[in-house]
Amino acid sequence: MNAAKIFGKIRGIDADCSLGIDCEQEQIELTGQAEQVYAQGSAPYQEITRQGRTYWCNTGSAPVASVIAIPTTAAGFSIFNNEPDGGKSYIIDQVWMLITAQANASIPQAALVGCLGQVREAAPADLKAATVIQKTTNAGTKLDSRARINLAVALPATTGFAGNWFPIGTNSNACVTTLPGWQKVVDLQGMYIVAPGRYFALHCVSSVVAVTCNWGITWTEKYLCLG
Repeated sequence: MNAAKIFGKIRGIDADCSLGIDCEQEQIELTGQAEQVYAQGSAPYQEITRQGRTYWCNTGSAPVASVIAIPTTAAGFSIFNNEPDGGKSYIIDQVWMLITAQANASIPQAALVGCLGQVREAAPADLKAATVIQKTTNAGTKLDSRARINLAVALPATTGFAGNWFPIGTNSNACVTTLPGWQKVVDLQGMYIVAPGRYFALHCVSSVVAVTCNWGITWTEKYLCLG
C-alpha cells in the first residue's frame, strides 16, 4: 500500500481545517475491495453558488397564456446573452414552470418547451427593471451581468422557428379543473449553454390556451472555450 504525506497546502485558507498535531502520517481508508473511502465535504452546488456568478430570474406576477402548437417566434420568457464574442457563456442550471391559472372546464395537460439560439442576434431591450428582478443564488451583490430578460417578447425569426423548440422534462397533467398550482421543475445541470449573442427561451404547450404560466431560469456565467 502506498503511503502519502501532506507537506503543505498549495492554495486556499486554513480557517476551517483542523488536522491536529503530527497527523500527517495517517493512512487513507479502504473498503474490502481496496477502494478509497472518502466523504464529500460540501453541498453539490455550494462552491459555484459561493462565487456569486449564478443567477436566477422569474416572470413575477405577469403570467402568460400558453399555446396549443409548437411556438415559432412566440416566447413566454427568455434571456439573452448580451456578452461580446469571446465573453461569458450562460450555463443553464435549472428551469421551472408554474401554472397560475386554468380558466377552463376541462382537465388540461401542459408541457414545458425551450428554444436555444444558434446564431447571434441583435440585442433586445432589457425588461429587468420593469417586469423581473435578476438575483444571485447566494444573495450577493454581483449584479453586473449583461443578461437581458424579456417577458412575452417575440424572438427573431432566425432563432424562433418550429424546428428549434424542444421539450424539457415530461408533460404535466392537471387533476382538477380551474385550480392553479401545478408545476414543473427541471434540473438541466448545464445541458444547454447560451453562447454570446444567443437567446434561451421558454414557453408552455398545453391542450387549452386558458392555461397561464410563470417561468423561471437559473444560470451560471463563465468564460468557456466553446467547440
